[in-house]
Amino acid sequence: MSELIIKFQTTELQLVKDLTVYNSIVHKLKFSKFNFDHIKEIYNDVDPSPFYDFGIIEDGKFKSLFSGEGDPVPEGKENTGGVYVNVYIHYPEHLNLKRNKHHD
Repeated sequence: MSELIIKFQTTELQLVKDLTVYNSIVHKLKFSKFNFDHIKEIYNDVDPSPFYDFGIIEDGKFKSLFSGEGDPVPEGKENTGGVYVNVYIHYPEHLNLKRNKHHD
C-alpha cells in the first residue's frame, strides 16, 4: 500500500461562500497544477479531524475526484503565510493526477 500526502499552504485557498454550508467548507485553490481546483473540508460530529474531497466545479456544483483526511484549516489563519495543511489521500494507488495544461 502506498501513501500520498497533499500539503497546501492556507494562502493558496479562497473561500467559496456560495457552496459552503454548516459542516462543509469549500475552498478554491488559487493556483492548481493538477486536474482539481477545489477542496471541500467536511466535518462531522464524531471525528476530530475533517475529511477532504478534492474536485472541480461542474454545472455550479462540487464534483469530487478523490478524497482524504487530515489537519483542519486553522480558523482565522486562512490567509497567513507559512501555515500548511496535510491531507492523507485515500487509496492513492488508484489516483490519476493529471497536470493542468494551463499551468505548465
